[in-house]
Amino acid sequence: MRERPLLLGTEIIKQARAAGHRTVATCHTTTPAITSDTAWYPLDLRDPDRMAEVRPCLIINASSGGVDWATTAQAPVRCPVHVSDLAAALLELAEYDAAGVHHAAGTDAVSRHELGVLIARRDGLDAARLAAGLRAESTLSGPLDVRLDSRTTQHLLSTWPRGAHEFLVAHEDGPRG
Repeated sequence: MRERPLLLGTEIIKQARAAGHRTVATCHTTTPAITSDTAWYPLDLRDPDRMAEVRPCLIINASSGGVDWATTAQAPVRCPVHVSDLAAALLELAEYDAAGVHHAAGTDAVSRHELGVLIARRDGLDAARLAAGLRAESTLSGPLDVRLDSRTTQHLLSTWPRGAHEFLVAHEDGPRG
């Protein structure tokens, strides 16, 4: 049986605590079902009065994207990154006191189908059961190819975000889990 999937916020908390940092986790309305033993508090990052009251020294917004989720989920070509690599990269960027937008994507651009095939192979499932198709022939709107250029960010980091072909490899002894 596979372990529960790692969530970015949970992985950031785990790595930050392992590095000796004091952590407090926040949620908008509901504490996630999968949590660490870190205390959780409701906090709306859009509420300036509450932010002034809390005065966090660092905020890492590890939400699933909210209103932008459709753009994230529908692009057929993407550069996935392993959650532990992304968490390490975000914490490293925080140490640099880096402001602005920083991209930390995996090194491999893969389609949704190719990503599914890699996951199926890793988990010992029949990848041939996954239907292939061209997004351009569908009714879904949005860009067909979304890739983040992480070169500028990568120059700041010692963490190397692995690509899907590296972190989703099948092991000879069977699926990871």
